[in-house]
Amino acid sequence: MEKTLTPQEIRVLDICRQVELANEQLYLFFAELFKDDARLAQLWRKTAMEERNHANQFKLATAIQTGMIETVNLDFAEAAETLEFVRLLLDSAKKSPPLPEEALRIAVELEGKLSNFHMDCQVHFTEESFVEMFRAMMAADDEHTRAIRQAWEDFSRPA
Repeated sequence: MEKTLTPQEIRVLDICRQVELANEQLYLFFAELFKDDARLAQLWRKTAMEERNHANQFKLATAIQTGMIETVNLDFAEAAETLEFVRLLLDSAKKSPPLPEEALRIAVELEGKLSNFHMDCQVHFTEESFVEMFRAMMAADDEHTRAIRQAWEDFSRPA
């Protein structure tokens, strides 16, 4: 019999999706905040789109529900705590908008904290083909962490 996701696992994956959507909102806020710097605004918009793609991966997994995922490796409390952290970060940025260098530093730290939060790290798939499918989806957009780090380093260098 094929494994079906439990209600708890579905809730955890949905929270993971919400984390990615909150990241998207943060990066869209940064894109608007720095809209006068075309390079930065583009970086933030591209990164926001990639976060949306990550959210869609979690949505896909919960929609399928049967036969793809063996176990979810994240517990509900950790997922909920992470979502709260990202939402507080977004609220803080809106209340006290950061300068470009600070926004980049925030993003580098956030991406580091959430690097193991993606689909391929949070679930154990029933087949290697599913692992490869999600890795292929991630490969197209994993560049954003390096791009953010490079932009931060560029801003941090003395002129």
